[in-house]
Amino acid sequence: MSIIIGLIAQKLAGKDTVAEYLVQKHGAVSYAGGHILNDILAILGQTVSRDNETKLAVSLREAFGEEVLNSAILNRLQGVQAQLKLINGIRKPKEFIQAQQAGVRTVYIHSTPEVRFARYQNRQEKVDDGTLSFSEFIQQDEQSPTERDIVAIGEQAEFRLENNGQLDDLYAQVDQLIRQLLHS
Repeated sequence: MSIIIGLIAQKLAGKDTVAEYLVQKHGAVSYAGGHILNDILAILGQTVSRDNETKLAVSLREAFGEEVLNSAILNRLQGVQAQLKLINGIRKPKEFIQAQQAGVRTVYIHSTPEVRFARYQNRQEKVDDGTLSFSEFIQQDEQSPTERDIVAIGEQAEFRLENNGQLDDLYAQVDQLIRQLLHS
């Protein structure tokens, strides 16, 4: 039996951390819309930045539908032989509905804005990391087309993980979730 988990989280709430842990500890296979976007940006010779990812995601969704990235991930996961499969980043209402219809188990990873901003200040993954003030960071959550629906979607998720403390606490929650999913 194969389980597909859909991770929902605002930026820097711990989505990638949970995905990496599930891959390393539980043998999950993970795909993210961001990976698809970054591959396209690289092919186009464009800088990998949050702004460019947002522009590309908006363009793809306008041209092919709100759930286009989610569809691409679900297509990739179809041929994968693994007990645990991950959609790393459900962001839009139609993606959430599509995931539910496909039997995806949805998980909302929550962190406070203050904790996420502290992580943002220390991260150097994208060229524009660490450049925003706290108020600009929050404004981006509220206004960016790729961010603004996440909290509402997350509140509808089947499961919720809190990630405001130590990694061991988060990992314990993830392990409990996996035990629950495998035995349900």
